[in-house]
Parts: sequence; structure tokens; C-alpha cells
Amino acid sequence: MTAPRRRRRQRPIRTAVALVVVFAIGLVAGEALHGSGPSGRRQTIVRTLDPLPLVPVERTVTVTTTAP
Repeated sequence: MTAPRRRRRQRPIRTAVALVVVFAIGLVAGEALHGSGPSGRRQTIVRTLDPLPLVPVERTVTVTTTAP
């Protein structure tokens, strides 16, 4: 008669996975709280920028042709 096989303990793996999940949830919650900023103190500033005038480029082009 053979001895029944023992199941391997999966407790350390499950514990590690649970710790990683809890850590990830903590990171997400911390970023959500940190990213919200102070409430009631929001201000929007709108600025219109006028384009700068274009300076004309003075360029001399010389074309030389030869007669056939």
C-alpha cells in the first residue's frame, strides 16, 4: 500500500501575493489622495499671446544661364 501524497503548502505564495495586492492598493489610494490637491482653491488663468511680427528676410538671388 502506498502512502497518500501530501499537498505542498501554498501558504507562503498566497501570503506574498496578498502582500503585493495590499501594497498596490495602498499605492493607488495614496496617489489618488495626493493627486487631488487642495479643494476649493482652484484658479484658472487664461492668457492670450499676440504673435511677434515677422522680420522680412532680405535675400539676393543670382541666376546665371549660358546661351546655347
